[in-house]
Amino acid sequence: MKKFIKIAFFFYALTLTFACKNKQITESEQKKIFTNEIKQLEKQYESKIWTERKEAVIKCSEYPSERTMRLLINATNDTHNTIIAEALMQLSFYKTDEAYNTLLTFCENKNLSDIVRISAIKGISKYKTPKAVPVFLTNIQDKNAQIREASYAGLLVIENKKTENLSIEYILLGLSDTNTNVQMAVLDNIRIKNPLIYKVFKDFVTSPENYNKNTMMIKVLSNLVGYDIDEELEISLRTLLVNNNVEIRLLTLKVLKNQPKNIKK
Repeated sequence: MKKFIKIAFFFYALTLTFACKNKQITESEQKKIFTNEIKQLEKQYESKIWTERKEAVIKCSEYPSERTMRLLINATNDTHNTIIAEALMQLSFYKTDEAYNTLLTFCENKNLSDIVRISAIKGISKYKTPKAVPVFLTNIQDKNAQIREASYAGLLVIENKKTENLSIEYILLGLSDTNTNVQMAVLDNIRIKNPLIYKVFKDFVTSPENYNKNTMMIKVLSNLVGYDIDEELEISLRTLLVNNNVEIRLLTLKVLKNQPKNIKK
């Protein structure tokens, strides 16, 4: 946390130096200006006008410090959901237990508004920690598609072998989700290779009804790069080499060329 604040202050001081051009400002004076700016944000947040409070929360990103973190935690108790959501997103940049636990509390409370829960899930995703896996697995089952989307994305960015093995079941679940955006979120974040996942990709590509679903096809092909392709799938892929979409043609060629069995060791 201290390292993060020092780096932030360095860039703030650098910006301030350029802004002041020839005017010489000492480090002590720069810190004083930095502190005064935070005081102004604290004062602004006391406003009865919610848009003023929201602006203060947004500006907190310019002055990372213990003090602004406190302001953000305080803002999670605001009466306006948009302010709470913004405060939660800002908190995700503070890699402290207090910030993490605040986000966790909001992720676990299903009585909150969707905008707040989505922000909390996206925020806690930035920690990329296996500790958050239970939160993602719970919210993957939510009726709100945006919450499921954020939860899949959060689960799949965790770089942990145990989590990756666990995620296979949920990747398959996500790829069969009824919402296209949820499927896209899964496709955008898959980092592992698995025979069961390969079968889903194969079924999609070999199905004629998907031939013109360009966006989804592009994402599936991107994920097929690096797999060994069986004969049946290769036949379907070769038909895509003359597809009207340039990106699909290029990706298909990449899939066919980059099979491990074709790469000389």
